[in-house]
Amino acid sequence: MAQETHKEVRNVLAEMFGKEVADKMIIQYGGSMKPENAKKDLLSQEDIDGGLVGGASLKADSFFEIIKSRKLKIYWRKNLNDRYRNCRAT
Repeated sequence: MAQETHKEVRNVLAEMFGKEVADKMIIQYGGSMKPENAKKDLLSQEDIDGGLVGGASLKADSFFEIIKSRKLKIYWRKNLNDRYRNCRAT
């Protein structure tokens, strides 16, 4: 369900601003991310680029597991600084 929602958001952005901008846009999951759902269910999805970390950030082991999951995805995406600089819609 989360992937489908994020994909639809990206599709709307593509309709409004073009595919190039939509592909560069960072779309984050708005629910609470935990180690159990971060790597397997959320960060492995094509259109989910990150998310909110609630209570898991208070436990070092849990937070580290989420960071490890995210680190893999950062390398999958192009340089994030370029994405921010190039996707400003007017």
